Amino acid sequence: MCGFHHLERGADLAGDFGAVLPAAAEAEVSVRADRRDACLVLGGFDADAAMRVANHGGLRERDRFGDRRQQVLGLRRTIADSAPAEQDAGAIEDSYAALRLAPRYAFPLHTLAEVFGKRREYERALDAMQRAKGLIVSVVGAVPYHQWTADIYRKQAAEIPDPAERERLLRSAVAELREALARTPKPDVDVQIRTDLVACLSQLLEVDEALAEQRVAVRIGAGLPREGERYYSLGRMLEDHGDIAEAEDQLIAAKSIFAKELAEAPDDGRTSIQSDLAGAANSLAWLYVERYAKLDDAQRLADQAVEAASRSGDAQLLADCTDTRGWIAYRSGHVDQAVTDFTEALQVLGIAERWAHLALALEARSLQQQEYEEGARDLDRASDIWRHITDRFPDDVWSERSREHLNQLNREDHVPLPLVESP
Repeated sequence: MCGFHHLERGADLAGDFGAVLPAAAEAEVSVRADRRDACLVLGGFDADAAMRVANHGGLRERDRFGDRRQQVLGLRRTIADSAPAEQDAGAIEDSYAALRLAPRYAFPLHTLAEVFGKRREYERALDAMQRAKGLIVSVVGAVPYHQWTADIYRKQAAEIPDPAERERLLRSAVAELREALARTPKPDVDVQIRTDLVACLSQLLEVDEALAEQRVAVRIGAGLPREGERYYSLGRMLEDHGDIAEAEDQLIAAKSIFAKELAEAPDDGRTSIQSDLAGAANSLAWLYVERYAKLDDAQRLADQAVEAASRSGDAQLLADCTDTRGWIAYRSGHVDQAVTDFTEALQVLGIAERWAHLALALEARSLQQQEYEEGARDLDRASDIWRHITDRFPDDVWSERSREHLNQLNREDHVPLPLVESP
């Protein structure tokens, strides 16, 4: 019978259907039985699809293959997500062996495309995937192959420095995703494809088209998993596009969905939702303080964001939320709190904008200091931070503003002070 010795030695990929086939000489059953086993084992990534493939070959005796189906389902639980690099050669060899045994099946070609893509041999990956697509008769069955092809194009585009070539690859990905959309009848798959399509269109700076697709994804994906994420993405896109009122509505909807999910989630499933809730609350807080000057509402949301982020365990997210809270304090005139929050946020990642926020808060606090020496110290620290930005981030948008502040402060030489004091 067809054995699973290749899987036992671990030379397998998730979806590496060819790797579990033996060489033809090892077969102990008829060619017809080999074909049956090939159909079923090649379907290790999707046992239902394997049954359909077997049926397509005229083998409709489902009950006879129940044990094999269970083996396949078991394989799905045990196959690793990826194989170590040294096992790639074995996966490729086994896939070609599978093609010799079952040349009209697409699964081994998918495996080859996956391995070649992992090795960044994108042209070989695309060639294998295009050959696989040519073997798929079913309109719906071709959908994942178009998605996988688009994914290869996107990965290749991410590594191409030439703008024209990168654009060509992204447009090829868009074409594959649109072909997939035209074939799928399933709302959940539709939403998944549109999410990838929005990412490609955004990279191509086709903002209006990306917004249109994201709106459709929100509408079609109502009630489906990750609904809040789709509202949140649409809200952020609208904010960047300048549609502030609609952006607010989408972010509020996202926050409400995340809050509901958090209330219903078990204890061991709350962490990721805390992150989502923190992100939505933080975006709303920033929108309120920057676009509406609703400082009280912004403060309330920022406090919620910091609390949720602290429970998520995500240090970077917590720093983002803390920086937003500090900016609200700065805009509200609470400069001591602003300095404290900006200092805390800088403990995680010192990007130019965060440094600039701290320098602005120090300048503002210097005006409120009762003692001249304390005010002078704040100005000296601010001057040192502005200089730090120009030296460390010369190409950042804050670099030019830093030079302007340095010229305005015109501080005399002084002993350098710590840029960040312990919060």
